Amino acid sequence: MIFKIIGITFLILLLFTDIKQIINKIKQFFNKYIYLILHLK
Repeated sequence: MIFKIIGITFLILLLFTDIKQIINKIKQFFNKYIYLILHLK
């Protein structure tokens, strides 16, 4: 049981960090996109 709990928490942490990285990448992409649009006008 203890190993199961540790495994589940570890998986949740991995997923959470992956989601954070994905959000950061999306933010960077949008920032670049907005920057390009503003400078083209």
